[in-house]
Amino acid sequence: LHHMSVRKETHDDNLLHNSSSSGDVDTLQQVLNSGRVRIDCCDSEGTTALMLASAQGHFCCVRILVEAGADVNIRRKSGTTALFFAAEEGHLEIACFLLQSGFDVVTNGGMALFIAAQGNYITIVKTFLEVGCDPNYSMSDGSHSLFVAAQNGHLEVVKILLQNGADVSKARNDGATPLWISCQMGHASIVRELLLWGANVDEARKDGATPLFKASHKGHTAVVEELLEFDPCLGLLANGETALHAACLFGHQEIAKMLIRAGADVQLPNQVRKKTIVNCISWCFGVCQRARVLLIYASVGQKYKLSIFIIRSVAGETPLQLAEQLGYDSIINLLSKFIQPAKTVSKETIL
Repeated sequence: LHHMSVRKETHDDNLLHNSSSSGDVDTLQQVLNSGRVRIDCCDSEGTTALMLASAQGHFCCVRILVEAGADVNIRRKSGTTALFFAAEEGHLEIACFLLQSGFDVVTNGGMALFIAAQGNYITIVKTFLEVGCDPNYSMSDGSHSLFVAAQNGHLEVVKILLQNGADVSKARNDGATPLWISCQMGHASIVRELLLWGANVDEARKDGATPLFKASHKGHTAVVEELLEFDPCLGLLANGETALHAACLFGHQEIAKMLIRAGADVQLPNQVRKKTIVNCISWCFGVCQRARVLLIYASVGQKYKLSIFIIRSVAGETPLQLAEQLGYDSIINLLSKFIQPAKTVSKETIL
């Protein structure tokens, strides 16, 4: 409502909206008694006086408008209603009054539940579910009540929604599920709750990134720990990468150790399907990635000969040589210490 137009067709229409928004009961009553206004007059976006009063929490104005015949089911161009705005601001008394005044929960209730879940208004969420608001209603991008509750870390709301029929696997248009988004945001307790309710630990977004991949990328150690209890895929994903690649590329050493201990293959190369500019840039970053893998693998107690750790590229360079070519000083320093004993070994004898 912050960008609403305040200009209406007549002066009295403006008074109606302004008094409803400010909570000026006396002016509102005078305007209504004049008989010169249409109670449901709206601005260019479809905003009514009832929506304004509901959003601002003016219960007396809401009651006056409804008793004077305001339509509680009118929607703005965006689809939002007076109940939506009451829920968005956490106005429980107004929300309950609108529900008791003929609000159509079947048609319009899902969006109001969505915004209440997003705002973590637990009592309002419970109330909406009790009267039949759809917990699986989707917005235009496919997001829904459970998704936004998981995204924002609202554990209690997540539990309530799941207990009232929310689909634990329902994905957004891009393929992201509640589990996926909670992994991205680092909400470990919600991740566990969703997994216990049967969420697929390997359900990937359309780009191929799984929950474990995203948690590894973001560095959410507690989330990775929860996911590993449910036997996620540690191998190559549809995006040609592994969770270990993601952890190493972004410097999350503890997560890399966890993945290796769980069985991730440190020598598994990623797969590039097409040689694009983006792929080439990714390849350069891969120098750092490979170097980190080697150091991490050694740090978790793996005892292999040095020759196993020296991996050549297609052109025959070792990670140290590639790092030197690309100027990654920190990686050069680390690898130099690690590979120093092998410098006297001829290139032809190194596997």
